[in-house]
Amino acid sequence: MGVQKGWWYQSQKENGDGDARGKARREDIEIVLGAAITMSHVIIPQPLMAFFRGSRLTKTHLLTDPCPVTNYTLYSPAMSSLKSVVVLALLVVASVLAQDVEFDNEWDQPLNFECPEGKVIKSIHSIHDNHREDRRFKLVCGKAPSNAKPKECEWTSDYVNDWDRPVMFLCPANSVVAGIYSVHDNGKEDRRMKFKCCKQSGIKTMSCQMSDFLNSWDQPLDYTVGSGRALVGWMSRHDNSKEDRIHKMVDCLYRA
Repeated sequence: MGVQKGWWYQSQKENGDGDARGKARREDIEIVLGAAITMSHVIIPQPLMAFFRGSRLTKTHLLTDPCPVTNYTLYSPAMSSLKSVVVLALLVVASVLAQDVEFDNEWDQPLNFECPEGKVIKSIHSIHDNHREDRRFKLVCGKAPSNAKPKECEWTSDYVNDWDRPVMFLCPANSVVAGIYSVHDNGKEDRRMKFKCCKQSGIKTMSCQMSDFLNSWDQPLDYTVGSGRALVGWMSRHDNSKEDRIHKMVDCLYRA
């Protein structure tokens, strides 16, 4: 089976040893599961190792994708189970990678996050746990559009929602979100939220828009503010049977 010459082969060739090593790698690259896939620093868990033992992975593309797992094809005596095996492997890898995210709160614990002075929230990632019935959040800050540095800030004086009730929050006019605080209640299995909004004289919000729901019940949330825009609002609603929230975001153009 022919294989593409990915960046590994090209880099070895440029270093002068690609002809021999690259040829050997391209002709016969086999990894027996039970070892680590070290190129991506992903360790296959022991239960999955046992499941795969005796199977063979053949590399069909030499690292043309940063995640080598997606470029391996599994060959097993039970070819009828190929699809389910590959899906299982990818789910395990995704789970391992998710564990590497440094979230800004622990399960059932407060979230207390503020951007550095003059910066604003640019992206939000969240996962839900059905056992703890809670969410963890990863928030990322960045520069505000138009080279703005909004430093006139204030927190909401109280929580913007009650337990099990909707969040319907908008920053004051021409202000953008730069901090979030929330607490969890194990009885209500819900979170209440506060927000920090900041502004800069001469910079305005305009052409605002609200997203659709960004997650399904119990599923991850991923949101990134568009170019030239800033986060100004957060909407969510709670379901008592799911013990989770689905979320919408509001962003606006932010410029003079």
